[in-house]
Amino acid sequence: CSREFIFNTIETLSVMPGERLEVDLTEIISNSENASFSIESDEELPAGMLAGDGKLVFNPTPDEVGTYAFTVVARIGDTETKQNFSLQVVADTINTTRLSGVIQNTDEQPLAGVVISIGDLTTTTRDDGSFVLELTTDVAGDNFIRIEPGQEIGGDVYPSIAEKISLLLERDPFTGVNNVIDRPIFLPPIDLTNAVTIDPNVDTTVTTQAIPGASVFVAAGTLANPEGEAFTGQLSITEVPRELTPASLPPNLLPDALVTIQPGEMVFNQPAPLSMPNLAGYAPGTEMDLWSINPVTGEFDNVGTGRVSADGSVIETIDGGIRNSSWHFFSPPPEAPTDPDENPRNPDDGCNDCKATAAGTSEVELHSGAVLENHNLVSYQSLGVNWGLTLNYDSLRADPRPIVNFGYENVQADPNRRLIAELTVNRGNFEFQVPGFAGGEFGLNGGEHFWSLPESGGAIDAALQVDLRSLSSGRYNYELTTGLVQFNNDLFSGTTSTSNGQLLHINTIDSPFGHGWGLAGLQELIENPDGSVLLVDGDGSELLFEPPSNPGDAYESPAADFSTLERLEDGTFRRTLTDQTVYVFNAQNKLELMRDRNENESQFLYNEAGNITKFIDHVGLETTFTYTNGKVTSITDPSERVTQLEYDSAGNLTRITDPDGSQRTWEYDAGRHMVAEIDKRGNREETFYDFAGRADRAVRKDGSELDFDPVQVQGLYASNRTIDPLNAPVAFQLGAVESTYVDGNGNTIVNTLDQAGQIVSSTDEVGALPTVERNEDNLITSQTDGRGNVTNFTYDERGNVLSLQDSLSFGGQFIDISGTGDVVPGIQNTDDNSTLVNLPFEFTFFDQNYNQIGVSSNGLLSLGGTNSTYTNTSLESGGSGLSGLPSILPFWDDLETISNEGATASIFTQTLGQPGNQQFVIQWHELEAFSQSSQTGSITFQVILTEGSNAIQFNYLDVEFEGNTNVEYGEGRSATVGIWNSPTEFQQFSFNETSLSNGLSLIVTEEDITEASGSGRGVGPRRFYLRPNFQSAYQHHR
Repeated sequence: CSREFIFNTIETLSVMPGERLEVDLTEIISNSENASFSIESDEELPAGMLAGDGKLVFNPTPDEVGTYAFTVVARIGDTETKQNFSLQVVADTINTTRLSGVIQNTDEQPLAGVVISIGDLTTTTRDDGSFVLELTTDVAGDNFIRIEPGQEIGGDVYPSIAEKISLLLERDPFTGVNNVIDRPIFLPPIDLTNAVTIDPNVDTTVTTQAIPGASVFVAAGTLANPEGEAFTGQLSITEVPRELTPASLPPNLLPDALVTIQPGEMVFNQPAPLSMPNLAGYAPGTEMDLWSINPVTGEFDNVGTGRVSADGSVIETIDGGIRNSSWHFFSPPPEAPTDPDENPRNPDDGCNDCKATAAGTSEVELHSGAVLENHNLVSYQSLGVNWGLTLNYDSLRADPRPIVNFGYENVQADPNRRLIAELTVNRGNFEFQVPGFAGGEFGLNGGEHFWSLPESGGAIDAALQVDLRSLSSGRYNYELTTGLVQFNNDLFSGTTSTSNGQLLHINTIDSPFGHGWGLAGLQELIENPDGSVLLVDGDGSELLFEPPSNPGDAYESPAADFSTLERLEDGTFRRTLTDQTVYVFNAQNKLELMRDRNENESQFLYNEAGNITKFIDHVGLETTFTYTNGKVTSITDPSERVTQLEYDSAGNLTRITDPDGSQRTWEYDAGRHMVAEIDKRGNREETFYDFAGRADRAVRKDGSELDFDPVQVQGLYASNRTIDPLNAPVAFQLGAVESTYVDGNGNTIVNTLDQAGQIVSSTDEVGALPTVERNEDNLITSQTDGRGNVTNFTYDERGNVLSLQDSLSFGGQFIDISGTGDVVPGIQNTDDNSTLVNLPFEFTFFDQNYNQIGVSSNGLLSLGGTNSTYTNTSLESGGSGLSGLPSILPFWDDLETISNEGATASIFTQTLGQPGNQQFVIQWHELEAFSQSSQTGSITFQVILTEGSNAIQFNYLDVEFEGNTNVEYGEGRSATVGIWNSPTEFQQFSFNETSLSNGLSLIVTEEDITEASGSGRGVGPRRFYLRPNFQSAYQHHR
């Protein structure tokens, strides 16, 4: 949709503390029908709200005097226009404390001459209905403002009211300013025509012809005035419009009818039963809560229970009753929604590296639908350590619009009922409401969304998406108000509930590497108003640290993260890992220094804008970043090799040219989503997104199509579908939390996910795939592979594995990570391909240290580079085919991840254990022999690299193909197995020999390759007890 917005000229906005400034953005922006609005600001704004109907409101406090700059963003679809504004919060020139407001009748006409008092302070309203009371220092928010009973104005008699000041202001009064009551105080004319005289000696039922079905029963001698004397005057019942009560009703209560019984402040010594007409059409027998103002607190109390009569005409009190005259209504008890925090469709972002993905043209998160891409820059060696930088793209950081899912269980079907919801987020004192219904009709204020109910009733699901593209990164609080309400007689009636939760919002639209791109390992801390600290890494991960329990203590680390974050005396932060690696942050909360346990230091330098300009490794070698117009346009490594970056006019990274001249190019839509890539060989692939900006399908280089069904969007309609109460779509009934993925061969895989986005279980067209169970710390306690073999784990208090027990019929030490690991990017559904991945720890191989490893689809690993050679050779021939790269060869042969039989051929990696005690697993899962189109079968094997000890282990789950393929290729018949560093430094276990078997485990060292004790011999169930500090302890890292 394309539309030009025009901002009308507006002077600088100005407001004083205690006042309310409201700007209707729809009136100052031409052509803004159906537009949504957001606010950009580099500073925290004064207290206020951007409402869903386009009204911008500021309610500043005395501490917020000053000048503020902000930008209003108007959007329709991906079309947006921005306008800068200046807000001046001006100090009050009068330093007395005042309370002011306006009194109107229910025709919204000013009432002049109304006597108002607060204690001994008294004033009278002016001709325009306004009043000002100068307060003494002892007047607080719990004092009452009173309108005396029986005041006659213009021939009408108006009721008395007593409202607490804090409720009218929605806060305590500020000292030294004019405290303005935003909303008029509405007074209804009392219906004296139908008033009934009370005789204290007889029972009296008070009714009114103006409200058929309304009545209150007054037992003899039970009604008294405030002085305790029997009341003998006239008692009346007057209807009050819901939106025109003297003070606002509790926001969660939407009564279909509301009455005032006057004179006010009369006391019923015995609760008086009230009856009211059932205007909303609640079903006969429905029980309702009876609400009445408490004259002591000024708030509404639940004082009884009503029930809809058998004929459905009235609601009658069956228990309790009103205790005072004044204001009363019935409303149904709220139906409890499911807790959004416990809703598995809402992400638990406390997990760093655990979200399951599927291979698209890039990686796609199954839970969120985020598209992930990366580019490995050319690496270099420094004193035996291999250094390489990686750029990462995350579509949710380029288009940050989180989704909040919610729902109800056991809903009763009713064509007159609606699910209603509104969502507000805040960080600090300023609130943002998700745009919704315009309001002004049907008894609603605006910002609401609507769903009709399924004809069958039952469990229902819905979702709302909040646009945070204009807001800075951090932890945001949200307030979700939902309810199942009646819609009858053009009025919504019922009771809503409010749920509170939090969102982790990461916005890298303004990244110097392009929208949504970041540099892996480049970290930043974000301090939130609630005292928590959010750590954001350019690799796409984040961690939230809760504030310390006591000042000066360390921050509380997230689950399964055992690092220590502390604030130093100079106000800066330091984070220490369990292996004693230290991260030091500067005064701007940017990562400044990284020091390993051997005191080797690496530095990060920044420019005035806070963007990285130089990385200096532990021996002083420098990688520099050059900028043009705020974007990184070249990265130069210590060998003077230059990687060039190019951008389009919108700021998207469109091309990377490596030092060898090879290029990758990308295309984006108007929403900053990566929609296409052309790789270094000129092959093009595309990704398509849904209305929510999440991956929907993809077309690969070979023309095959992939389909995605992310969990988070399954209950979401486009926002314009749910803002019309007269045409509300049907709420979803989603059932199990499952994400369906269709791969390039047309195979359908159904993954059941948990709240952390991890796979709990999977099924394909053949049957069950691996499943896992986790404990409260999200650590895997049981893992079942596709064949039904179970492995159980126990842990110590720091998440280190103490023991594991499996039920495999053979003695192999295979740990299946196909249900928990990360798919190696750029290698699935390909042949003869290799990808460089980062190692989670420094790994030493033949006295050289490495931080990256090349993973090949042909069953080999290359240290210091990549190698996709498919023709295996004997290591005794000098390492022919290994490109001179040190190599680890569990099954070097001509293999492929392009499945001809519908299997899920993939290569996975996963880090197990905690820093200092980790293992890195690389698993070739169900790979086939190249060009074998029938009777091929597949094989599965893995390599485990261990931190510290630098141990290498080969595990073989299944090395038997099928039929003739097995005769030619199975069990190592055409493979090379071993390790190679140079023509004189290698170990060869076998070359083109039948040397491997199912369940075999090999211990690989520079001196020898030996069969692990007990492997491949069918010894039955076994248990391993592992010391917590044993460096090869197994632990599944989230």
